[in-house]
Amino acid sequence: MDLYITEKPSVAEALAKYFNSTGANFKKEKNCYKDTKKDIFITWAVGHLLYQNPPEAYNPEWKNWKLDTLPMIPTIFKKTPYAAKKEQYKAVISLIKDATTIINVGDPDREGQVLIDELLPANKKVKRLLLNALDETSIRKALDDIKDNKAFAGLSAAGDCRSEIDWLLGMNLTRFFSLKAREGGYTTVMSVGRVKAPTLALIVNREAEITGFKTQKYYNIFAHLKINGATVKASFVGDRITDKSEAEKIVTASKSSELKVTDVFKKSNKQEIKELYSLDTLQIDADKYFGLSADDTLKTIQKLYESKYLSYPRSDCKYLPTSQFTDSPNLVIAFNEAQLLDIKIPLPNLRPPVFNDAKVSAHHAIVPTGKIPDLSTLSKNEKDLYLLVLKKYASIFFPVYEYESHKVILTNGKYDFTFTTKITVNSGWTALYKNMPVSDDAEHEQDNEVEISTAVKAGTAYRVETFELKDAETKPPKRYTEGSLIKAMNNIKGDTKESNDILSKIKGIGTPATRATIIKELIAGEQLSKKGKTLIPTEKGKNLIAILPEIITKADYTANMEILLDQLEAGKIPKQKIITEVTDFLNTIIKQKDSLKIVNKDFPCPTCRKGFLMIKYYKDPGTNTVIEYAKCNNAECNQITPAKNNKPKIITCPGCKKGFMISKKNSKTKNIFYACSCYPDCKTVLSEDDFNKKRG
Repeated sequence: MDLYITEKPSVAEALAKYFNSTGANFKKEKNCYKDTKKDIFITWAVGHLLYQNPPEAYNPEWKNWKLDTLPMIPTIFKKTPYAAKKEQYKAVISLIKDATTIINVGDPDREGQVLIDELLPANKKVKRLLLNALDETSIRKALDDIKDNKAFAGLSAAGDCRSEIDWLLGMNLTRFFSLKAREGGYTTVMSVGRVKAPTLALIVNREAEITGFKTQKYYNIFAHLKINGATVKASFVGDRITDKSEAEKIVTASKSSELKVTDVFKKSNKQEIKELYSLDTLQIDADKYFGLSADDTLKTIQKLYESKYLSYPRSDCKYLPTSQFTDSPNLVIAFNEAQLLDIKIPLPNLRPPVFNDAKVSAHHAIVPTGKIPDLSTLSKNEKDLYLLVLKKYASIFFPVYEYESHKVILTNGKYDFTFTTKITVNSGWTALYKNMPVSDDAEHEQDNEVEISTAVKAGTAYRVETFELKDAETKPPKRYTEGSLIKAMNNIKGDTKESNDILSKIKGIGTPATRATIIKELIAGEQLSKKGKTLIPTEKGKNLIAILPEIITKADYTANMEILLDQLEAGKIPKQKIITEVTDFLNTIIKQKDSLKIVNKDFPCPTCRKGFLMIKYYKDPGTNTVIEYAKCNNAECNQITPAKNNKPKIITCPGCKKGFMISKKNSKTKNIFYACSCYPDCKTVLSEDDFNKKRG
């Protein structure tokens, strides 16, 4: 019996369809496809069917979070089936037992190799089918080049090792820094990971740049002209002017003058669409055009994929197999007939450069399929994203965008001014985007760039309608949005050329499939907050980056791990060498447990104004209920304040309206009462019952 095991149901369906077109008779059953003519089955995983065991599965003492149990280093890593996928797991394992030959059809990358290999026993004959596209030609080529799975043992070992590294770092560092943070007044988990830490560091470092930025005031001088019916704003040429009186002198000396064109520097430009959407570039544009979060974008295109309107969404590739060019005329005709766009897509002629087998990785670019939706049945997000992907695909068949840019220099004999014009020669693919910004750098375009119909010639003089003196100031870098953060994660740099070469090869930190989740978890873990579209680090996030070892907050750590994983894949080093390096690293950090101090500075103590209020808990022995309170960490103060929902409950004095009510104990009756912090200037007191009423 032959058994094909694919990474996902859609691949199994495509394989069955292909085999049926060549004479087979595969019928779908509950958990597989079965060929009624031959003893051949096709089944599927649903991504990883197994996950790394939690700490307590290795050692019961690891269930509770305690510093003295760290680091947790399993002798042998073990995996368990996901509860939600257990039915499919059992079905796959049952088919594996009966199979004589197994064909691993995981995606052609490290994870795809591992998630099938981790299901297989050692005593079976296993082959490897490498599919990176599901069209007929691509499947046929892959079947003609089927390989022995043993050739990919190094790839599988590297994938397993990567998973174990992330377990060791994530489990140990999250517990260690969370426990230390708990000592310092934090009540939430400090989630730490190989990718999370440098991602958070990007935002914390950007915030430090913004906070430390010193604004410098300067003055712009503009000359307003009328040229060929268009209003043109020419900028003064010279060093930045920071003295207003100097700027005013230039304006005064230039009034009632005309400007004569002395030079025109022409440049012809052509812009061709050479790449389609990968997940990260689609998330960047979805954030830019529609303000969608990375997670919302992924969820939406996942729905479109499940409805078979788009190809596989978790792709890091921007190219298509050459074989798919053959199908493109029929797709274009179908899109045009459905009138999905305002203008017709030209029928393909020459093959666009996006069809490139050499650049197709585990998956191809995200593109629309031959199944066309009724747009009226889609949600707004679904419609927006479907049309965005369709426009990108359609744009490769349009002519290139051609324009001339002319940098014009003018003078009044004493001072020079300049502006830039753009003359469109052929709008090409930009016609698809006439109601949307075309340039990724649109926000950085010069104020004085203007589109005019005819060229400006040297020697021509233009009367100045008015001069404008405008205040301006230097601006700090912008805060990240989810889109710009994903771009930064993709293009992140290390400290060395070797690190940068590796980071370029692996396309930064994280993967297109995980970056949205990482951002979402940083927000959920209160290390980041989101205001509108912008991401801002919380005090908790800043504190965490401040106390994390610098190496884990940089992309170099990921780059160094990738170098070792490449060596493991090539058989140059054993896996244990990498695990030992990670273990030594963890031991170095955990040895600092007595010296490392973390303090939550969210709640300054209003009594001593030196310490900070720490959230504490105690169990009332009479009622057995847990009582929440806040206590100042300054030993000279130790002020105790009520707390609720992990926040101190500070009650403003109802008498003076300046102080706040602090707890006191009657020395005779031992009863608790509350007095104003401004005593003796204010002598307002509240009984415990009255205080609790105000506290709510």
